Amino acid sequence: KPIQRQEISWSHHQKIHTLVFLSQHRIPTGDELYPYQSPTQQEASNIFHVPQPMISEWQRGNGTKDRAVRQINVISWSDLESQLYQLFLECREKGQTICRSWLDGEERPWEEDRLQGEEVFRFSHGWFSRFLARYQISLRSITKKAQSVPAEYQNLILSWLHFNRRNSQPEQSSISHWPIVMNPTPTIGQFQLGNICNLDETPIPFEYLDGWTYESIGVKTVWTKSTHFGWDKRQASLVLCVFANGVPRIPPMVIFHGTGRRLGDEFTHYHPGVLVEFNEKVYMNDNLFLCYITDHLAPALEGHPSLFALDLMGSHKIPTVLDTLQNHQIIPSLIPRGCNSLLQPLDISINKLLKEIMRDLTDQAILDYEEAEEIERWSI
Repeated sequence: KPIQRQEISWSHHQKIHTLVFLSQHRIPTGDELYPYQSPTQQEASNIFHVPQPMISEWQRGNGTKDRAVRQINVISWSDLESQLYQLFLECREKGQTICRSWLDGEERPWEEDRLQGEEVFRFSHGWFSRFLARYQISLRSITKKAQSVPAEYQNLILSWLHFNRRNSQPEQSSISHWPIVMNPTPTIGQFQLGNICNLDETPIPFEYLDGWTYESIGVKTVWTKSTHFGWDKRQASLVLCVFANGVPRIPPMVIFHGTGRRLGDEFTHYHPGVLVEFNEKVYMNDNLFLCYITDHLAPALEGHPSLFALDLMGSHKIPTVLDTLQNHQIIPSLIPRGCNSLLQPLDISINKLLKEIMRDLTDQAILDYEEAEEIERWSI
């Protein structure tokens, strides 16, 4: 049997690493006039253990262009993509916000064409990226508001962490050297996981005009449709409280603008697992926050020592609120102003995903309402 020549292949990462080294790296020469020079192909070959002819071929780009063209031209779902793109253009003409979940919707008209022959279409990140590239679509910002982080945020964060660490230490009277009793409940210092909680209040716009939408590349004006009767100006506030052990013990609260006169007529339409309140400012004021503590937070914590992380707001630091928390053995941990995007667990892990889901459901509800035969005046 003749001896076969051993073939060695190199990954795309190795190729990029080698080419970047040749173009960006500089080698000292010892010459005062020209102290540095670019590395040669042979020097790169000695370092990365790639034959010099192969590096030369990489730099010339031979064999890569045709392969890339072949990969791009292979489209398995051309009819489906064409139909989806036409639907995308029609929705953007109406000013509808387009997000990834809309493109992967389970009840879209193009869903019927997911089956072609024996092959089943599956929505994947790779296909989605290629679809955007083929039809020149990109994610565009309508408006963007960024929270400004204070310049001394590092000191503020360290001070907040020191406060939590100091107040988490168990009391000396509760420390017993022996006998050692194993506690089956997970704890952090003196707090059980079920007694470490975080509260956040976030506004809920009925239209998400401050978000993002997919739009064709090159379009200068990225707009979305604004509904009539001033619905885009009305909003509510959502109050969430989560616990470190992941067990939901307090239902979410929605605060609407108004005096509560609609509560009698609309009460049957509210979900039984959601608390509904009304006030003129559409946020948790002093009286509402006191009621929230006594009626919901304190019973959920069951009188055990607790750590309560929340934003630094006026209603969260008034004397009556602080005294009420102290009477229930609840230590308030106020997050420094401007550091919510860095320290607020709900902001970091939950609110973004929740708002995306709410936006999709709201957009779909608005479209269904506009297509209804009998149209009534919109109301919250």
